[in-house]
Amino acid sequence: MGRDVITCHILDTVVGKPAGGVKCTLVKLSGVKADTISTATTDQDGRVTNWDSPLDSIKTSDGKVAPGTYRIKFDTGMYLSQNNNGQAFFPYVEVVFNIENPDSHYHIPLLLSNYSYSTYRGS
Repeated sequence: MGRDVITCHILDTVVGKPAGGVKCTLVKLSGVKADTISTATTDQDGRVTNWDSPLDSIKTSDGKVAPGTYRIKFDTGMYLSQNNNGQAFFPYVEVVFNIENPDSHYHIPLLLSNYSYSTYRGS
């Protein structure tokens, strides 16, 4: 099976290693409505390449991802409390992003440390 059209990756910048075992939730936003699409847990490489359930609910009739605003919630609290001296300042991180081109792949990396995080559009 190939990768899903939306993927993510977490790197622990304190130790310079992937953050495995972090629950991630993909949500489609529409006004005040937020529909959970799927969840997944990062693998040993800190990646979600395929979500636990198919992303069919956000695909158009031609099988492409629907344009719109999406959110990935990274449940970082447990990971941070079990690593890096047990300091979990961020219980979760939410990254909101727009999908404009249904022909593109959307990769959302999260660079995480005890007291900061950053993200960008990956490839």
